[in-house]
Amino acid sequence: MSKKLIRESAVLPKEKVESKLVLRAPPPLCPVTTAVHLLMNNNEGDAKVPMFNADMVGVARSLFSAYKEYSFRLHNFGTQAFNGSGVFAPVALGWASLGTGAVEWSALQSLFDLVKLTKVTLRLNSGVASSTAMPMCIVGVESDINGVNPASFSVVLRNTPNWHFHPALMTGGSGHKVISFSTHKREFAITSSTPYASSPPAGLIGQFNVATTANGPASALLFTYVIHLDVTFTNRA
Repeated sequence: MSKKLIRESAVLPKEKVESKLVLRAPPPLCPVTTAVHLLMNNNEGDAKVPMFNADMVGVARSLFSAYKEYSFRLHNFGTQAFNGSGVFAPVALGWASLGTGAVEWSALQSLFDLVKLTKVTLRLNSGVASSTAMPMCIVGVESDINGVNPASFSVVLRNTPNWHFHPALMTGGSGHKVISFSTHKREFAITSSTPYASSPPAGLIGQFNVATTANGPASALLFTYVIHLDVTFTNRA
């Protein structure tokens, strides 16, 4: 066999590899988020008193089928502190007032006829140093009233369910306490008026009650909080 033939037989055929570029479409945006952004970006009023163009509202509402349910998460936040005498009066964190106080609420109110709460989550963050002498706190749930401050610590203690936490022990580590409550078998309420009802519980009705076991440092910040409200919206025909 000649050297030329040997060289040619030793050369393996090259495989032809075709490069294929696979284009994947980005995940679709939530239609509720899309519609909210559409209205908020075309607000003809201001942040406190939004005024949405009627034609724009009509276009946005057309994205949603009647009686189909759409989910959205509302957010709000705040702080709680002792007064100048070191007293912390029991307080209610009303879900309806916090939900309707969310920045997206006016747009959502224009888009949907009915709303109900499915789950609420409260994230508590300590406002004090670990060396500060602080009383124990308790958080309770009343799911059929809205924005009514509890009369005393013992009232909150009787709430079911309830949770205990100590602000001074929440510094360091995770630094926060998470409380979640699911609202089952809840009816829809009308978004255009008061978005809740108590009998039967409907819409955004309900509240977290907060109380302390004793007084604390005068004017000291007890905790900051963020609240998430998972809600469901729908429209009539």
